[in-house]
Amino acid sequence: MRDFRPEIQVLRAVAVMLVVVFHLWPKALSGGYVGVDVFFVISGYLITAHLLRELESTGRLDLRAFWARRIRRLLPAAALVLAVTLVGTLLFAPGRAIEEATRQIGASAIGLQNWLLATSAVDYFGQNNVPTAVQHYWSLSLEEQFYVVWPVLLLVVALVVRRRWAIPVIMGAVVVGSLAWSVYATATSPASAYFSTFTHGWEFALGGLLARFAPALSASGWMRRPRLRSVVMWLGLAAIGASAALYTGSTPFPGWTALLPVGGTLAVIAAGSTGSRIQAARVLFSRPVQFVGGVSYSTYLWHWPLIVIIPQALGYEVGIVTRLMILVASVALGWLTKKFIEDPARTSRLLNGRRVVTYGAAVLVAGSLVVASAVAWNVGAARAADERAAASALIDQALDDGNPCFGAAAATAPCPDSHRVDPRFGPDFAADDWGAVAGVNKDGTLPDLSLCVDFSGTGAGYLDCKAGPQESGTVLAIVGDSHALALTEPLLHIADAEGWSVRVFLHNSCTASLPMDYSTSAKASCNDWRHALSERIAADPDIDLVVTTGFTRGEPEPTYAGTRADLVQGYAGLWTGWADRGKRVFVIEDVPLTTGESVPECVGAHEAEDDPCSVPRGQALAWDPVVDAVSAAADPDVSLIDVTDAFCDTTTCHSVIGGLIAYRDPHHLSATFALTLVPRIREALDAR
Repeated sequence: MRDFRPEIQVLRAVAVMLVVVFHLWPKALSGGYVGVDVFFVISGYLITAHLLRELESTGRLDLRAFWARRIRRLLPAAALVLAVTLVGTLLFAPGRAIEEATRQIGASAIGLQNWLLATSAVDYFGQNNVPTAVQHYWSLSLEEQFYVVWPVLLLVVALVVRRRWAIPVIMGAVVVGSLAWSVYATATSPASAYFSTFTHGWEFALGGLLARFAPALSASGWMRRPRLRSVVMWLGLAAIGASAALYTGSTPFPGWTALLPVGGTLAVIAAGSTGSRIQAARVLFSRPVQFVGGVSYSTYLWHWPLIVIIPQALGYEVGIVTRLMILVASVALGWLTKKFIEDPARTSRLLNGRRVVTYGAAVLVAGSLVVASAVAWNVGAARAADERAAASALIDQALDDGNPCFGAAAATAPCPDSHRVDPRFGPDFAADDWGAVAGVNKDGTLPDLSLCVDFSGTGAGYLDCKAGPQESGTVLAIVGDSHALALTEPLLHIADAEGWSVRVFLHNSCTASLPMDYSTSAKASCNDWRHALSERIAADPDIDLVVTTGFTRGEPEPTYAGTRADLVQGYAGLWTGWADRGKRVFVIEDVPLTTGESVPECVGAHEAEDDPCSVPRGQALAWDPVVDAVSAAADPDVSLIDVTDAFCDTTTCHSVIGGLIAYRDPHHLSATFALTLVPRIREALDAR
């Protein structure tokens, strides 16, 4: 087997450019993330080929030497980029971003970044997710874990079974088991599955199987047919390109859909370079392509920190010129890093002469990064606290002073800059604006969990959380899904001013209604919650007021089997049941729809514009069943609170209002803007 494979350099160049272009222009190349999987197959092929050659020639594997080579190859560049990124993050990122970034830098330094992201259920494609400058290190962590486990597995099989068929059988078992798990996990828990070692292991193993059978493949007749091999190579590249062009963030990945780019990569490696004219050797094997392939590793490391930190340093979302400059800078830094860091470390006499020096250096570097990350985390936490305090003071002052041009108040006041973003509350602030001022937890519970009880009786976690004076004469129940969570802060603000006690009943992705008929079992938990909730609130004599809202605007969910009329009656029946038991029910109409993309990201990309990311009123105010349900209830104790005039004028619904970005993602209100709705909601409640 040849040591230098120009077709593999082609694959590396294609892979890194797919990923970089995807990160710079995600809409232009929505499936460019498959480039990472191309790298996985290449690694599986090359590493397995090397290990098998050593096993065949010596009958054993020198694991310490193998791991030392991997350290010299990967760690220097990775550590350099982590260190520079840590400094850049401290200099330019807001405090709340520093906290998460430093956690991930520490995890990346010890090769566990992918598991940190998997256990945090970070959605790689999610528009709600605000990534750190080192999130891309998940793939490097996964490769490092492969380098630790794979040679040990091959060595154990070779020593214990001592049969030539044993290794390919084990590899095949890894492929089948990992692919099966990948399909299952991607369907059931896609956010965590994307980062899991177990869901990607089959890609490495398939590359290993190709390496195992490469000698037999080379001796076959088809290898003497250059034109056929060239066709296979082009088909492989076409498969990779098709997946990059056609896949999107909603494509189930890395399940069975990953077979297309993985299969394409295997085809290119198997075909090899032929010199045939049909292979267009002048293009694929040209010096520029080979150069990019040669610097692909460091280019991959550099590109994402530049994409994240440069906008933070400049204070605005970058445009096409800056993005092109980032692309060029990524390749240039990749070349400089390879020339002055990667290659010298790989060929260093000191590191090659004594393995203990290599391992000692690795421990020292990784340990230093972990310690530095811990120190930086504390800096970020302190800065985040200061930022929250400053933002809280600004918000309190604006609300106390009755500033007519701050937030929702500006919708009905003559404020010339109403739809321009206040830089103190820019896209970064809005994207992370869950409710840090009042301290509502992201799972919908209140800070003091001792006041939360499970009212389902089954341990299913249907929480009844209490706040405010427990001996209050008035008890307010806040009920709904994550859209209700987004309005919890202003409702707590009102309750605090009135001296009310508060109960919070929330279920993610589940609105408060009578149980509905769904065509699948996907909403079973939701219906269970609805049933328990209906009885709980109706039977509680202490609850006086119920405020409910949810993600209801638009057509019914695809799995709902009923009609629009059934949907309306589901809401109306629940509310009238509560009203019949002496509750006063207020229904807040759902917020207007947006463009469908992350509003802070959209605003950041058009921040220089006046009124960015607005939507025509007719499109934004799609049908909301709760409006019809209030009418259908025809009960004086069931009232609608309409806040749409805080967002919309006669023609347009806005995303930037009174200097604030109204949403923290595609459809949830930012906590700060939600607080500016307090006067409107309080007026409606006072009119009860």
